[in-house]
Amino acid sequence: MIDAKIGRIKRNSERKTVRRGVAEGRLMGGNLGCMLKLAGTRYFPDFTDSILFVEAYEITPQGCDSAFNQLKQIGVFGKIRGVIVGHVYSLQVSEKKMPQMEDILLKVTKEYNFPILKMNDFGHNCPNRSCRSEPKQDLTLITKNSKSWRDV
Repeated sequence: MIDAKIGRIKRNSERKTVRRGVAEGRLMGGNLGCMLKLAGTRYFPDFTDSILFVEAYEITPQGCDSAFNQLKQIGVFGKIRGVIVGHVYSLQVSEKKMPQMEDILLKVTKEYNFPILKMNDFGHNCPNRSCRSEPKQDLTLITKNSKSWRDV
């Protein structure tokens, strides 16, 4: 990444618990559309025991539903331990009230119980940060209620 910085990610807004729970795993993910371009190829990652993070720039509610149902059909939601939803530019800046990515994810994954956290600290709304991901380096995600959470 050009102009990326290493360091703490600055909090851009309140973080919201979408589904309560505790999860620990390797942080994996990225832009939802780009990630799904790898589906069915040898480059698509194994998300077993990971915490999935997703964001998007231009996506519709229908596009979110389609993408999440694709992840469901290829078995990703049965493997992960939690999800963090980042900034979704097209949905969050729209003047028209639209279903948000995290709400669509909650609906598509209603039969699962992994925690879901919404934060605007990554995506197309803030400076890039590089994140080194090592196999033994885990993130703990604890979602308690809409007013409190922490990551370790």
